[in-house]
Formats: sequence, C-alpha cells, structure tokens
Amino acid sequence: MQRKARNRKGVCMFFLSLIALAAVLLVITFNLNNRLANLNKNIENLQAEKQRYNQISQEIKKIKKNKKKLIAKIDTIKTLKNKSQIPVRLLDTITTAVSNPEDSMWLRNLTQDGPNISLSGVAMDNTRLARFMDDLTSSRYFQETYLGQSSMTKVADHNLKSFKLTLTVHNPKINQEEEGKKK
Repeated sequence: MQRKARNRKGVCMFFLSLIALAAVLLVITFNLNNRLANLNKNIENLQAEKQRYNQISQEIKKIKKNKKKLIAKIDTIKTLKNKSQIPVRLLDTITTAVSNPEDSMWLRNLTQDGPNISLSGVAMDNTRLARFMDDLTSSRYFQETYLGQSSMTKVADHNLKSFKLTLTVHNPKINQEEEGKKK
C-alpha cells in the first residue's frame, strides 16, 4: 500500500508538473505573442512613417528641380535685361546727336549687324556732319565712327550732304550708380 500511495503520489506529481509546465509554456507563448503583436505594430508605424518621408523626399526633389529651372530662368532674364539696355542706349545716343537743333540733319536708314551699325542720312553741310560724328564717337557706346560715303545731294532746291556712316558698338558695363539713380 505504501507503494501504491507512493506511485499515486508520483503520478500526481508528474501530472502536476505537466500542468505547471503547460501553464509556464502558455504564459511564455502569450508573452511572445504580445511582443510579436507590438513589433508588428511598430513595423506598420515605421512603414507608414517611411511612406510619409518618401513623399516629403519626392516633394523636396521636385522643389529642387523647380528651383534649378527658376534660377536658370532668372539668369536668362538678367542676361536679356542687360543685353536689351544696350540697344536702347545706342538709339538714345544716336537720337540725341541727330536731334541737336544746331545740326539740321536727319537719318534715312539705320541697320545693325553684330557690333556694327550702319547709318545713312542727310546733313546741311560737312561741319554739321563732322559734329554729329564727334558726338557719336565721344559717347561711351561707340568705339569708332567711319565715314563710308559722303556726297552732295539736292533736296528741295538746296545742296545738302548725303552720308553713310559705320559705327562700331562698344558694350560698356552699366554703371551701378546710373542704375541706382533710375530706380
């Protein structure tokens, strides 16, 4: 009997040990499942955050690309602005020299081919033509003035001087003080 009681006690201990082991394994499994669920949530959160950052990164790339395009456009505008000021100043210089009331002259034709401007017109006499050429040469926009042709012509029963000039354009840097005064 004692042996049976011992065997029963041993069998009970074995089953209790199995139940305790199963309980411990169940707790461990539950704990691992909770950790796994938390890690999966973290992965999902990190994936969502990564997606947001990818969108932001794409926007930054677009902005940088647009910035490069805008800088190129601004540089083009600045170049065009600087280049457009020279012809206006050339015409202003020529107009000022022609409109001198003492010179009594007028232009018939004006053409530009690269750095050269060809003018043809009529002046009252050689003195006025020479003064016109001096006025143009003294301008900072023209390097040289060449008299290509000069001849007498009759206009309304008056002997006048017909001429053809070639001017070489000089592109000076526009003075910052001049620009500041105009603004």
